[in-house]
Amino acid sequence: MYFPLEMHSCHSMLSGTAWPRQLVARAVEYDLKTLALTDTNGLYGAIEFYTAARAAGIKPILGARLGACLLLARDRDGYAPLCEVITAMHLGDLDAAHIEQWPFDFVLEHLFLLCDDAALLQRLVQKGFAPLAAIAHYGGTKSRRHAETLIDAAHRLGIRPVATAPVHFLNKEDYRTHRILAAIRLNTIEATLPPEATASPNAWFRSPTQMERLYGLWPETLDNAAWLAEECNLELSLGTPLFPEITLHGDETPFSWLWQQTFEGLRHRYQPLTPIVLDRAHYELDIINELGFAPYFLIVADIVNFARQHDIPIVGRGSAANSIVAFALGITRADPLRHNLYFERFLNRSRRDTPDIDLDICWRGRDKVLEYVYERFGADRVAMICTRNTFQARSAVRETAKALGFTERDIAPITRALPHYGAEDLRLLIETLPECRNLHLDEEPLKSIIDTAEAIAGLPRHLSIHAGGMVIAPDR
Repeated sequence: MYFPLEMHSCHSMLSGTAWPRQLVARAVEYDLKTLALTDTNGLYGAIEFYTAARAAGIKPILGARLGACLLLARDRDGYAPLCEVITAMHLGDLDAAHIEQWPFDFVLEHLFLLCDDAALLQRLVQKGFAPLAAIAHYGGTKSRRHAETLIDAAHRLGIRPVATAPVHFLNKEDYRTHRILAAIRLNTIEATLPPEATASPNAWFRSPTQMERLYGLWPETLDNAAWLAEECNLELSLGTPLFPEITLHGDETPFSWLWQQTFEGLRHRYQPLTPIVLDRAHYELDIINELGFAPYFLIVADIVNFARQHDIPIVGRGSAANSIVAFALGITRADPLRHNLYFERFLNRSRRDTPDIDLDICWRGRDKVLEYVYERFGADRVAMICTRNTFQARSAVRETAKALGFTERDIAPITRALPHYGAEDLRLLIETLPECRNLHLDEEPLKSIIDTAEAIAGLPRHLSIHAGGMVIAPDR
């Protein structure tokens, strides 16, 4: 049976039209046991796809489309260099247009490299690599000739040709949505899109039977796809927090240091130290130690202490205020005993994910705090997190209208009445909002605009950098 090896979700920004969970649901309908996600230039939907596939009993393969090549992780040791390659490409250290110049010696052992360019295949083989030929065929004379050229090149070079047939949308009729997204991406109108700006009209998710019929002339490409799918076995350890190493003196452990800092703080905040205070502190520390969150508290406390030493207003908020340990460390300022706050709302033995300790930092000193985190833990282990901006009601209608050729003057009366939120059911939203009661949904041009805008509402539009969210990785 054929297993899809190049699948693009909506996380191939302004190209793919389906959410990862929708691709998984379709794979279940087709009774597929393996499915890949290979978004363009990123892994933004990888974990969402991985967990959905696992829950559905489907083996997930993770990869990415980079230029003319497709990279697939063979295993966990391949996923790490895949992430490294994508990061280096976004930082400008690697060029997707010249992939043959990449230092593949450190990545190829646990990665499959598929290429759909005959000339690049030859250059890669000449450099001593063993790529696979990605045979993207959708039917038609031009597509067949390109496939035959790649298959001939693969046989000449002694490498495997593999059927891929990249998928960019779920259903055949979703091609229009794909074109609208491409027009938005290129800031042009759909009618003037060049052919190379979009995928084939036939880049929809076919069933195994349809794929076998499509690749009937080259059964070896299907066999090689099944072989490759069998070779990829990625296991990710999710749900286990990883914290940076904390440098301590002597035989101190993160927990022993947290214990010491907690009781030192309690002595300042409670005079005298009553049995109630001590019992609560012991109770919380036992749970923190059991769940392995001592480094987490120490890292947050370290950041808070830096801010206060430099007169930068900072305070922890949210459910973290329920913790007497957080109060003792100076992370929060609300006394949980005085206000009868329950620690279990913040952390308990049934909870394995990392609890939230939100810090409000004065905007004037925020950059100084961020710089400290980079210096404290190393710029190679710290990064700002991204936010995923999606099409909301107003933006979906405005950008769709522009892609269809309407001017800002044409659509201003429409978009002015729409809210900046709400993308789940665009037509229902417009019908129920009082400020939209004068809009005639069944009349042109609004009818065409809304029909198309509904398809992109809620999809990712682009990524941005979070104002203060950071990732601190361990040195491993």
